[in-house]
Amino acid sequence: VSTFEMVAAHFIVSVTILIIQLIEILTLLVTIFETQNHGSYFRVVMMMALLGCSGLFFGLWVSCFCTEFMQASLLMIGISQPMTVLSGMFWPVEGMPLVLRVIAYLTPSTYTGIAMRNIIEKGYSLTHPTVMYGFLILIAWVIGTMILGLRMLDKKKYSRNT
Repeated sequence: VSTFEMVAAHFIVSVTILIIQLIEILTLLVTIFETQNHGSYFRVVMMMALLGCSGLFFGLWVSCFCTEFMQASLLMIGISQPMTVLSGMFWPVEGMPLVLRVIAYLTPSTYTGIAMRNIIEKGYSLTHPTVMYGFLILIAWVIGTMILGLRMLDKKKYSRNT
């Protein structure tokens, strides 16, 4: 089994699970919580899918330099929990000290949250700067973590063969 086949199989399974999760979340938002979406559902779904792919490739990257499952799990928790807290989901980014605010804006979920709120609540289109920044930063995170993960996986493969 080649590295490409392994990554492709993992990606297909993970994206399938991601699609099911997206359907569940949107169904809950619309039916149970009766959230009014003033923007495009397509943009919301694309942003959520990109955020899921960002997490998928970030996990691939982390797993490449961890030798054990528990080590990778703890590292992902240690990285993703601060990202979630700093994203502005629980506390507004504007109310954070300057150092934390700078760190918050380096994570993909901060701009995603701002863009998602602007799409859903205000109906902003892709041409609005906050929505555009949200998409561009997510795309950069997906491409960056995908490249890092695949390169590290390739190096790991060659280091085992020598």
